[in-house]
Amino acid sequence: MSDLRDALDGLAGQDPHALVAARDGAVVLRATWAPYDTEHPALVYSVSKSLTALAVLLLESEGRLRLDDPVDRHLDVPNPHGITLRHLLTMSTGHSREQTGGMPVDPVVLLTTPPAHPVGSRFAYSSPATGTLARVIAAVAGTQPSAYLRPRLLDPLGIGERWWRPLGGVEQGFSGLHLTVDDQARLGMLLAAGGVTPDGQRLLPASLVEALATTFVPTADTGVEDHASAEPDPAADDWARGYGYGVWRSRHGYRMDGAYGQFTLVVPESGVVVAYQGAAMDTQRTLDALWRLVAALATGAPGGSAREVGPDSWAARDAYVPQDLPGLHAGGWALADHAGGWRLTLPSGAGQPGGTLDLVPDRWTTGALTLRPGDVALGAPADPVPDGVVPVAGRAERLPDGSVRAHLVATASPHRLLLTRAADGTLSARWHTAPLWSPTPATLLVPPLVAAPARGPS
Repeated sequence: MSDLRDALDGLAGQDPHALVAARDGAVVLRATWAPYDTEHPALVYSVSKSLTALAVLLLESEGRLRLDDPVDRHLDVPNPHGITLRHLLTMSTGHSREQTGGMPVDPVVLLTTPPAHPVGSRFAYSSPATGTLARVIAAVAGTQPSAYLRPRLLDPLGIGERWWRPLGGVEQGFSGLHLTVDDQARLGMLLAAGGVTPDGQRLLPASLVEALATTFVPTADTGVEDHASAEPDPAADDWARGYGYGVWRSRHGYRMDGAYGQFTLVVPESGVVVAYQGAAMDTQRTLDALWRLVAALATGAPGGSAREVGPDSWAARDAYVPQDLPGLHAGGWALADHAGGWRLTLPSGAGQPGGTLDLVPDRWTTGALTLRPGDVALGAPADPVPDGVVPVAGRAERLPDGSVRAHLVATASPHRLLLTRAADGTLSARWHTAPLWSPTPATLLVPPLVAAPARGPS
């Protein structure tokens, strides 16, 4: 038990949000760091890619496509370089990291841009590749990727409907999926068990799970969203061990992996699964702590019911430093003394959501930011979110120098804003970790479905 506590303590200061650990198909540990919980879905960034890959592999198992099909067999797009679905899955289109990093998520741009290297010869992390796969799924299945996965995977696992941010009318595929940490754990436990549920129902062909666990291309050029190294060291770098069908090879097993530390670790040899959500810039440090947890679980996980741990992220507030980015324009924002605490006001307008939240020093308060009626969000490249909201939680305290420190956490995402009202009343706001693609609150708008506690299939 002390090994588990030591492993969790290793996450201190890395803004952990939620964790579920299992061994041999049984959950043995749960931890949440307030204001986060296990009931509400949150943006898992590139963990989305793993679900997209599973959909492609299921379509292959049904005989509806082949991995060596050229992309233009399923999409009406030019494909002068002969890029196949397998190349998209393994991110081996031949493009360089510099090419994919600056490329829009557009199949035509991806397929017609001359690769810097021979197709199939080199890995470069590529959201455009997975975004193209999402469009292949929609074309072949005749429905959205999540709708295709629901009866085959999500509903039988008790996950049900989850929101996947659309782009151009099709779910992004490369990002945008919102899952609970329990959802991640269920998917990981299914893979660790070879595609079979605890009640004996086979959801994934054994050959599919085997391919997922063993097919990897070298990753000499990572270019991943939140972790990049031109010459990674396989002995110390979990991004240098290979990339497969939507998953990364790890020092133990393999993993689903999203920006800022959204992880599902699958270790079939020990039966251990760890699902994790958090927000860190040094995600290798996060993984190092999680590997210590894996080792503790593999050698002596507690029996009986799952151990529940509920720390508060506010306790580590001194460790949260802003990302090295310009601060947000806080014009019109206000943090005023109010009823023994403070009232935070963010005006809505100009494509950004706003709202009012009363903050106190001894607990988190919750609310939502909303757009002004008729306003259109200005944020990441994505389709509008009807009736979109940004669920938030806040807390504040007065510091000895007379300034006020406040945190505003967007709880359906990994992100938090660090606000400071100086003694002279000047208010500044900076992201602890900034949303990808556009560092604005509008990027984090979600439909009411995501703001409500998650429910299983209905």
